[in-house]
This record gives sequence, C-alpha cells and structure tokens, in this order.
Amino acid sequence: MGLDEKDTESILGAKIKIGCVVLRLRGYLKETVKMVNQKSNSYSSIPRTRKFLIDPLYRIFVGSEDKDIIETIYNSVSFPQFTLYLGISDCLAYVRNISRISDYEKLEFNNTESMICLTEDNLQYNTKINKPNALTIYPEVIVSPTSYDVTDMGRTPVNNKKFLTSLNCSVHFEAPLTGYRIEDKNICLI
Repeated sequence: MGLDEKDTESILGAKIKIGCVVLRLRGYLKETVKMVNQKSNSYSSIPRTRKFLIDPLYRIFVGSEDKDIIETIYNSVSFPQFTLYLGISDCLAYVRNISRISDYEKLEFNNTESMICLTEDNLQYNTKINKPNALTIYPEVIVSPTSYDVTDMGRTPVNNKKFLTSLNCSVHFEAPLTGYRIEDKNICLI
C-alpha cells in the first residue's frame, strides 16, 4: 500500500481482521541467535531462540467492514510496491491465487481449522486428525502481539494475545465460535 509501519498500524490496525489456515508445512527449524537490544542506550547482546516454519503454505483471509480498505489491500497485494514478507525480512511471501472480494455472513460454529484467538470462553477443545500419516501439529498456543507502538527508537509490542494454531487437525470447541463459512472452511477472523 506504500504506507510506512506507523501509518499502517494507525490506519489499518483497528479496521481489518485476519484469518489464517496452515495448509502445508514441511517441518520446523530452530536456531539460537544473538540479538542486539537497540532500544536502550547501551547495546546489549541477548540470546534468543527462534522457530522457523519450513516451506509453509497458508490461506490468508482479510476482512473489514470498510470495502474501500479491502479493495486497496487487494490491489496492493496484487501489484505490490515493495517486497512482501512475513514477520522478518528473511521470510519472503510468495502470493498466489488471490480470490475475488466477496461478502460473507457471520455465523457460529464449533469446528475450525483456522487460527483462533483464545479467550476465557473457548479454552475447552479437542482435536481430530484429518489425514492419517500426514505431518500433524497438534494445537499449539502461541503468545503474540496484535499491534505495536511505533516510535523513532523502533517498535514495542502491545496487546499480547494467545492464539491457537494447528496443522492437519480439526479443532472442536465446547463453546461456539463466531466466524465465517468461506468455501468449505469455518474461519475465525482475529
């Protein structure tokens, strides 16, 4: 879209919601790196373990009540001005098969394969493996920020939430979730 990080956060942060289904994953790679803390006045070295996904394939869903924003995002992803990446710049995004813009009705369901935001209401769940003998990642809780405070000194994560993600598993929740039925998937937008 051509926005810098601060404008992206302030303009789009509250207006769009994202859903994600992991379609394929070849495995994990763990590495330990020395990170430099650049936010303080002194440069201190901090060891950190990072987990990378090997050759992931995602289906990403973008939603908003503002159709102009959806059309802008659609055009920006279709004809990007900058290299698209996921998280850190080493993780380049290859975008294929952009679907058309459609309207969907909200509904409630108990089963999903999409990433969801855990709340006190939906902590009880069980899983079913979809394809036996395929790579399976049982539901894993990931704590991640949903936004950042962007300053001249960098960015500070804010609003940490717990997300549940899996691969090759259908997750059944005791309490109903609110989301959308898109093609043949129940999708939660976060």
